[in-house]
Amino acid sequence: MNTTESITLVDVTVRDGGYANNYGFSTADVFAIASRLSTAGIPMIEIGHGYGLGADQTMGKMAHTDDEYISAVANRIPNAKIGMFSNTKMATPALIKRAAEMGLDFLRIGFIGLQDSPHPLDDALELVDSAKENGLWTSLNMVRSNYLEPTELDHIALVAEKHEVDALYVVDSTGGTLPSQVAQMVKRLKAVSSVAVGFHGHQNLDLGAANSLSAVEAGATFVDGTLGGIGRDAGNTQLEVLVAILAKAGRSTGLNPAELCMITDEIVAPLFNYPIGINRDCLELGRYDLFAHGLQIIRAVSRDLDIDLTQLLDAVAKSKPTFETEDVIREIANQI
Repeated sequence: MNTTESITLVDVTVRDGGYANNYGFSTADVFAIASRLSTAGIPMIEIGHGYGLGADQTMGKMAHTDDEYISAVANRIPNAKIGMFSNTKMATPALIKRAAEMGLDFLRIGFIGLQDSPHPLDDALELVDSAKENGLWTSLNMVRSNYLEPTELDHIALVAEKHEVDALYVVDSTGGTLPSQVAQMVKRLKAVSSVAVGFHGHQNLDLGAANSLSAVEAGATFVDGTLGGIGRDAGNTQLEVLVAILAKAGRSTGLNPAELCMITDEIVAPLFNYPIGINRDCLELGRYDLFAHGLQIIRAVSRDLDIDLTQLLDAVAKSKPTFETEDVIREIANQI
């Protein structure tokens, strides 16, 4: 795998998670999630309605307006950019200008198909130009990317380059794309233009993380995820799991999956009335290749010897014990 390009993770917990709670996040919820994500090191955080900027006026479902959400976090979250999604027929140049003036940092503009669609490419390009004019980092998101023919991908990549978009996104809107198909699309886009490529995955076939890794291996440098995997339908690529997988694949993001799990457990999970995502125990079992009993022993030894848990987990993983017994774990701990 090419390890020279850094990966930028984009959190879409509030935007895509809104599908799962009828867009019921309070402004306090959004600020709490965004501030903790920023502290954890997430560089880009998307807020607002699932359908994007302007949907508060046309869909009528959010607990607060676009303006209220933007005011809750814009210019208040250090070390992270705050952005929104945008859909044709809902967002307008006037709304984009207002959002930028209120402190929004980026806008991601979705379209479906080239012409025979209620949300065609040409309409999206008008919004792209407006966003760029207002100084926003801008991506063009190919909703239902797997419906596009290879020649259409070529055309879109060249148009995206002409309009100076900052990233062109492959979007697995229905969660039904396979890793090999994702890789083919990313490679095709990379071969045609110099525009950075991103990937946004869903979990309907439980392939969000696998597809994200495939996208990165093929050259994508922006990848989306949500805390706990919350989102539309079966949810989105789970951010905590994605970070752990990328680290195992040699693409460290500088983020701590356990810290992200804490944000999910403490802030996000209490907002929903059902179990969400892969919990911290499952994540660490997979991340460090452990049996469940071994994880419990490691935690106990960490407490007993006052050794940092992550440091001990890393040491055990590097040692690759055939079976985790207390004697084996203590021997590894004594070597730290």
